[in-house]
Amino acid sequence: MPIRNFNKNLYDEIFNINFFSALEIIRVLVNKNNLKFLKNILFISAFYSKFGSKYNSIYASSKGAIDSVVKSLALELAPIRVNSILPGAIRTRMSDHLFDNKIYLEEFKKRYLLGEANKLSIPETVMFLLSPNCWITGQNMCVDGGASCH
Repeated sequence: MPIRNFNKNLYDEIFNINFFSALEIIRVLVNKNNLKFLKNILFISAFYSKFGSKYNSIYASSKGAIDSVVKSLALELAPIRVNSILPGAIRTRMSDHLFDNKIYLEEFKKRYLLGEANKLSIPETVMFLLSPNCWITGQNMCVDGGASCH
């Protein structure tokens, strides 16, 4: 949606869903009673938080807020690992209509060096980052088939 069509209520709704709700969940989880069980915090951000796209400014900003909080929380909550995954365009029920658009598909093929994602690309990245031997914290990991190389 173009920025001219937004209003304060829509900003609030998007940020409440994508950012403030996550912070509230974490605030509750870091309570002393829960802290001993908390090993990882893993956010799902978005490729567009780092690489712009028309009509995605508010959504991208809300995901960019997630990316920004990752490093601070990693410092504050260590040894709890805090990371985010920035998925590129992945065909899902929500995005399927985009892949049916010839113009979008042409642009997609130019940008995504490895083509379409395997449906397990994100779940396998999640499992890797949550594995006990993973020695990564404070990172925003692009899982985007090479799209961020441009």
